[in-house]
Amino acid sequence: MATSRARVAVMVGALGLVAVLGVGWLVSVSTGHHPSQGASTGSQGGSIGSTGAVPSNGDPGPPYVRPTHRLRSIQVNGVRLDGTPNESGCVTIINKTSVVAVFESVTFAAPADAGPGVGVVPATSQCGGEQDPPCVGARVPVGGQCVAGAKLTGNPRPGEYQLETRVRYRFSCTSKADTPCDDPALTDIPMSPDSPVEVSGTSSSSQGTRVPALSITVEGASPAPPSPEVT
Repeated sequence: MATSRARVAVMVGALGLVAVLGVGWLVSVSTGHHPSQGASTGSQGGSIGSTGAVPSNGDPGPPYVRPTHRLRSIQVNGVRLDGTPNESGCVTIINKTSVVAVFESVTFAAPADAGPGVGVVPATSQCGGEQDPPCVGARVPVGGQCVAGAKLTGNPRPGEYQLETRVRYRFSCTSKADTPCDDPALTDIPMSPDSPVEVSGTSSSSQGTRVPALSITVEGASPAPPSPEVT
């Protein structure tokens, strides 16, 4: 009889413990608190999208490298090139600097004294017999040279004309020991092989001996043949 009472008491205590745990579990569910999930979130060490997040494969990937510089472009006009006129309508241009040059364009001004309506058009193809490449778009090494040409349109008067030559160029400067990178406009501009400075501008024959002028000769009209004598 005593044994039965003790067994009943143990069963009542166990049921009471189950009831208490069940109530605690229900409260946890209703409040949304999950201890096991909270511990898991805390172990990830960062929220989604943060820089501390690690991809699921465990590889953090390459580090982000911020660009150290952007391309800087400085306008420097009047860089001293060189060259010489060739035959009529052709000119040789030389890169006399100590940096590789890119000649973006070569243009010529029409002579004002050649007559009304006279213009000028590129005609480098007429400068044949030379081994040098056309200047426009050429990458000209230090001491290298190229050719450019032009011809007059309309009805120019006979004579010899000097056309202004304009060369549009581009250089990549990495050291102020080089020309034209030693230009006063670049005194306060840092440059290096890892951080070059682009120098662009125009030189023309009207600025002295920067580039040669283009010489064009227009021949006079051929004399008319003599009229036959009437006998």
